[in-house]
Amino acid sequence: MLRWFLLVMVSCGLLTAQMRWRCDAKDGKFTMTPCANCKKFYCWDGQIFSDELGYTRPPGYVLAYWEEIHRKSEQVRADIDRRGKELRDQYQKATEDNAKLNQERMAASKEFNDDLKRRIDESRSSSGAPRTGMASASTTRAEPKSTVVFALPPEAGKSGPSLPPSSREKVGEVKPGMNRTAVEAILGKPHSATSISGGDGVVEALNYMLEDHATARVRIENGKVASVKISE
Repeated sequence: MLRWFLLVMVSCGLLTAQMRWRCDAKDGKFTMTPCANCKKFYCWDGQIFSDELGYTRPPGYVLAYWEEIHRKSEQVRADIDRRGKELRDQYQKATEDNAKLNQERMAASKEFNDDLKRRIDESRSSSGAPRTGMASASTTRAEPKSTVVFALPPEAGKSGPSLPPSSREKVGEVKPGMNRTAVEAILGKPHSATSISGGDGVVEALNYMLEDHATARVRIENGKVASVKISE
C-alpha cells in the first residue's frame, strides 16, 4: 500500500513539473534549471525544450545558440579580467614611478641643502679669518666677492625735468633674453638701478616708475633679461 502511494506521488510530481514549466512567446529565449539534479530547460520564443522526461529534446540550433551565448559571456569575462590586470599593472607602475621620483627629489634637496650649508660655512670662515699682511697657505684660495653699485640716471643730477614714468604696455614689450640696450630702447633710462658683481657674474636690477604709481623691476643676469616683475 505504501509503495503504491509513493508511486502515485512521484507520478503526480512528474505531471506537475511537466505542466508547470511552460514559456510564452513574449518571454523570448532563456534557460533555467529548477533544481540541482534537474535537467536544463530551454525556452525558445514560446516553445520549451528539455532532456527531462516528457519534454522535447532541444534541437541543434537551440544548443548552438546557447553555446554561442556562453562563448561570448566567457569572452566578456576574459576581457574584463585582462583589463583589470592592465589597470592594476598601470597603478603599480605609477606607484613605483612616483616613489622613485620622490626619492630623486629628496636626494636633490639634500644635495642642495648640503651645498648651501657648505657655502655658508665657507663664507663664515672667510669673514672670520684674521687679516694679516701675508696670507697663509690655507687662505690663499680666492673667495668670490660681491660689490653693490647704486646707479642713478644722468638726469638725476641735473636741474632739468626728471625722467617721465613708463607704462605697463611698454613693460610688457620687454622679453627675457634682451640686453640692456634693447630694454632702454623700449623703456628709456631707468629711474634707479642696482648692480651686483660676484662669483656667478653680474646681476643688474633696473627700476622704472610707472604711470599708475607701480614699480617695474627688470632683472638682468650676465647682460640678458632674466625676469620682469611689477610691484603695486
